[in-house]
Amino acid sequence: MFNRKFVLSAGLLAILMYGISSTTAAAGNTVVYISARDCVPCARFDATYLERFTAAMQAKGYAVRRVVVAHLNDIRDQNYWPSDLKPLLAQFGNKGGTPRFLVVHDGRVIQNLFKGSSGRALAGIS
Repeated sequence: MFNRKFVLSAGLLAILMYGISSTTAAAGNTVVYISARDCVPCARFDATYLERFTAAMQAKGYAVRRVVVAHLNDIRDQNYWPSDLKPLLAQFGNKGGTPRFLVVHDGRVIQNLFKGSSGRALAGIS
């Protein structure tokens, strides 16, 4: 059976161990931060970490894009997504929930991380 917690933990561990360095982050690499207007953890992440998260990811060579939806279960509603990011919708599962971070390399989602702690780990901030 697919163990989502294990996969997310393994992905975070790999990022923490090997990092996303500016030497491996080529142009076109992006982290898409998905938040919701009714998401308390998102509001907390925004107020406490968003500025540092954005700066840390940019220092690693990643652009940071943000998609804000109305409800935490609306993350796949294409009405909220900018046109250039809509192709990503087909590349990650149907599960809802925010905050969510998609690590995109050359137009492909390579990591789908859930929860603010995942975003902080990704950026190497606390």
